Amino acid sequence: MKNNLIRLVLSFGAVFVFTSVALGQNTGTISGTVQDQSGAVVAGANVKAQNPATNFSRETVSATNGFYRFDQLPVGTYTISTEAAGFKKSVTQSVALSVNDALTLDIKLEVGQVSGGHRE
Repeated sequence: MKNNLIRLVLSFGAVFVFTSVALGQNTGTISGTVQDQSGAVVAGANVKAQNPATNFSRETVSATNGFYRFDQLPVGTYTISTEAAGFKKSVTQSVALSVNDALTLDIKLEVGQVSGGHRE
């Protein structure tokens, strides 16, 4: 009985490890720094990665040093949009992410005004 229990636990452990490795093989990373036109970092910017083909999306906020990161994004082609108070919205299209890619996409925001509920 004890040996059967050990085998069962080891089998589940092996399946878990195999599944984790298999899932990790179809992903990549996109990261970078959000800055203004002068090169100063922009903290608190909302950054969104969206795959228009699958409608998959993930959002994050840039850190105090302007850094943002999307780990384990499924492979595909993404649109990266960035918004921050006092800046125009930035949209970068057709960012192709392949298996195990570690892409760096630095984002420059232009000063802009918010008016009428949308950004200029």
